[in-house]
Amino acid sequence: MNDITACRKWVTTMSFDSYLPRDRALAIASGTTLPERAVGTLLYARLVGLSPLIEALPQVQPARQAAETLLHHTTPLYNHMVNTIHRFGGSVVHFSGDSLLCWFDDSVLRPLASALRAVVCAQHLQKAVSPAGAFTLDSGQRFPLSLQVALLAGPVRRLLVGDPAVYQLDLLAGAALDRVLATEALAAPGEIVLDQQTAQLIDSRVQRLIWRIDPASANRYALVPLWATANVPPAPLTVPRLGLPQVRPLLLPFVAQPLKVGLSEPPAEVRHVTLLGLRFSGMDYDGNAGATALLDGLVRKLQQLLHPYGGVLLQLAASTKATSTLMAFGMPNATATDGERAVRAAQELLALPQQLPWMRGLQLGVHQGLAYTGGCGSGERRSYGVFGEAVHGTERLVQASSPGTLLASLPVAQHTSSVFVWESAASLPQKGKAAAMAALRLVGLREAAQPLEERSLEV
Repeated sequence: MNDITACRKWVTTMSFDSYLPRDRALAIASGTTLPERAVGTLLYARLVGLSPLIEALPQVQPARQAAETLLHHTTPLYNHMVNTIHRFGGSVVHFSGDSLLCWFDDSVLRPLASALRAVVCAQHLQKAVSPAGAFTLDSGQRFPLSLQVALLAGPVRRLLVGDPAVYQLDLLAGAALDRVLATEALAAPGEIVLDQQTAQLIDSRVQRLIWRIDPASANRYALVPLWATANVPPAPLTVPRLGLPQVRPLLLPFVAQPLKVGLSEPPAEVRHVTLLGLRFSGMDYDGNAGATALLDGLVRKLQQLLHPYGGVLLQLAASTKATSTLMAFGMPNATATDGERAVRAAQELLALPQQLPWMRGLQLGVHQGLAYTGGCGSGERRSYGVFGEAVHGTERLVQASSPGTLLASLPVAQHTSSVFVWESAASLPQKGKAAAMAALRLVGLREAAQPLEERSLEV
């Protein structure tokens, strides 16, 4: 099959609304808006084991073939997982390739029903992943795969932020996000965990919950047995197909443009990418009625700031503990100056707290590393983004940086040493690796550094 035939096949089998959460697509189709405050159940599922596979593939295959191999292994799994979530009435609000954040709304499913449906959905997700067990390449290399799932019932803020002429981000915000991520950290591979409140809500409907105590917090949480599945009938949200103009505000520009002329999204690759992470505290998404306007203004400012540097805001997480973003440079096509562009953008970002005093403890990290870049998912829910070691490395640098500073990995510092002055800052442990990550702190711009020239050299 040639590229043109592949593009046409993609267009005829995909729906534009697959880029949107199911409930958001349904609201657009019906001409309504989702309420900003909602009550329901969060389901957070994380696939463990994809990063080592992403790191291994480029050693034996070219960038695009490596991406095709990854999609060959993961797409059937994504299809099954997304179909399962939709079948039980859930919406995949955030999908990054190796994790899914889903929402089961009480207003549609009722309190007990939403929590119970999310639990049964999680059991089916685990049963879908377990038979796979591992991905095995033609070379014989085997990469174990597992799923960790956490559920939490409670209130959230449902936000739509950003410039619709550029790209809007649909997200769940508030303390519930902190709690579900903390709960997921208690899960071992193959487990489903519930916080105490959610477990008590469905205790009478799910047989033999296994209660445990978190030694760090002394809080109780529960494990859900995989074999004790409650009898819950399907309750899918049916969405009529949407046209591109209806979906366009929630699509990345470089994804929307080829779709507009009947082509597929940019080709997927496994390659080195340049990522910039940002994190700050000071926003009460549950208690501050003006939080939406503040975050929307920040996102629009970020979009304006990133554009001259060829950067794009890919991900945004808004919890009470911290607000964090992931920005990419050189997407969909890498350039020779992506590292310099990212650092120059970071220099401007460091001045944000002076303009926005509600931002506290601003931390920044920039990293170049291996990742999958491109579209992934299923015919019902799709996302274009980046996932793999580069994302985890960027998060590591952000968390290690002191407020008001920028940390960079060694590849970034080396590639930009003629423009910026760096100093050694720390050695950061890397989970599953013997070698630590070297972190360097930005000192400033070299006196002899020339202004950044626009280049389009692809690497």
